[in-house]
Amino acid sequence: MSRIKEHRWDCTSCSMNLGDNDMWFEGDVCGDCHKQDMNTQQKDEVERVLIDMFDRIGIQTPSNFEDITQHCFEYLIIDEKYNPLEDFDSQVAFAFKLWIEEQK
Repeated sequence: MSRIKEHRWDCTSCSMNLGDNDMWFEGDVCGDCHKQDMNTQQKDEVERVLIDMFDRIGIQTPSNFEDITQHCFEYLIIDEKYNPLEDFDSQVAFAFKLWIEEQK
């Protein structure tokens, strides 16, 4: 078997055939799939915080909840405003406050 084929592998998530330089540390998921999985987990966490916040202030989940979630996620994760040294819940609350201000 040639050395080139010996060091190729398939991502278990997207089935893309990659070389060993593209390998993620677990060895079976490519970097793009790993990033997508991390983004999904972080967006789920933003949703959890928003729902908890709405419950605490006694309001129902708004009909535009997905828009609010997307705004907060993009502000914190995509725009890289998230600071791991600060409380995540308060950062989501701040992103929500910014969303409210943009609606005026």
